[in-house]
Amino acid sequence: MSGTTAGTTSGTVLAYGYQQRKIIDHAMRKAGYSPQDISAEWIEVAQDLLFTQLAEYTNVGFPLWTRQQRPLPITIGSPDVPLPYGTVDALHVYWRIFNPWRGAATLSTGESANTLVAGQPNDDVTILGPNPGVIVDFGSAIELDTIGILPGLTTGYELDGNGNPIIDGTYNPILLSSRSYSAALEILVSTDGTNWINAHTLPTTTFQAGQWSYFDLEPSITTRFIQIIQPIAGSWLLNHVNFCLANSTQIEIGPANIDDYYDLPNRFFRSGMPNTSYVDRKLDAPIIKIWPTPNEQAFYGGTVVSLLRRYIQDPGSMSDTLEIPARWFEGVTARLGVRLMDELPDLGGSAQASYFGLMAKQQRRANLDQVATKAEAVFWSEERNRSPVRILVNLRPYTA
Repeated sequence: MSGTTAGTTSGTVLAYGYQQRKIIDHAMRKAGYSPQDISAEWIEVAQDLLFTQLAEYTNVGFPLWTRQQRPLPITIGSPDVPLPYGTVDALHVYWRIFNPWRGAATLSTGESANTLVAGQPNDDVTILGPNPGVIVDFGSAIELDTIGILPGLTTGYELDGNGNPIIDGTYNPILLSSRSYSAALEILVSTDGTNWINAHTLPTTTFQAGQWSYFDLEPSITTRFIQIIQPIAGSWLLNHVNFCLANSTQIEIGPANIDDYYDLPNRFFRSGMPNTSYVDRKLDAPIIKIWPTPNEQAFYGGTVVSLLRRYIQDPGSMSDTLEIPARWFEGVTARLGVRLMDELPDLGGSAQASYFGLMAKQQRRANLDQVATKAEAVFWSEERNRSPVRILVNLRPYTA
């Protein structure tokens, strides 16, 4: 009696990925070009076409991985809530009422930092380095979900760890409010207030003077002692820090169309909680316009949160992996091959050879276009989830 022996499988799933270089190589071969034909100029053309193609997919469908929920900055008295560059649309808009810590706080240098967590207008505070920061003792272990940073506006000089002004390349002191700055802030936790461990390194962010930057902590932190630092040797200018504890409240803000919003009798009326939003789709990124506009209470105690839809990330360098799932590879390479055939020149030969070559190219393009269309239809059909559908009746007048 004979039998068969099962083969050995890889034991991995999706460990084999395609870098951008491989995507372009496969697309070139599908288009009928040999690797030795590919020049630096052709690679640049392919990268441009790939960028255009990924951007165009946003018009065709909804890549589900491009959804993200973000807390957004607000300004007292202003209806405008800017969205990150590259945002396509705001799907849902919410108002989040924080449960912020309003107690004692200490600078990393030992002085009181109570004004930085008081939830009301105050003077800016300059924290000297190295590693300037703010420390809070909650008294017992408590859950922390979100952290907000409000950089200062004071016109002054950036100081080094000894309190002396930092001089730029032209031998002039650097103004604190003269520029934005980028930093990856660190969140440290402790059980005794002495020994600290890094719980989170926040994403590198460009901080704007006088504008909140909020960070949802995933996972959340439960601790008694917490410290947020800017890991640099110089000073840090702050106006406020919101340590947002558990039990915040999030309420959806009702959407308005363009006529509803601009027909408001007083678009700059202030309140502690907006209830209406209009998404103004600007060229670079949409702006959410909220009403009523935030007053002082809203500015320190809450913010707008939105479920956003963004573009697929740019192709990047040839060694980068495209931000697409494996099920998209065939459709992307085939469609890129069609685009390459439309833009790249035919390779030499006699007039008769060129004629037959043109016929062959047209047939190849038609076949490849069919392959691309089928593959794209297949991967778009998988951009779905199996959650139940709810149909809510909501009759209302509408004007464009």
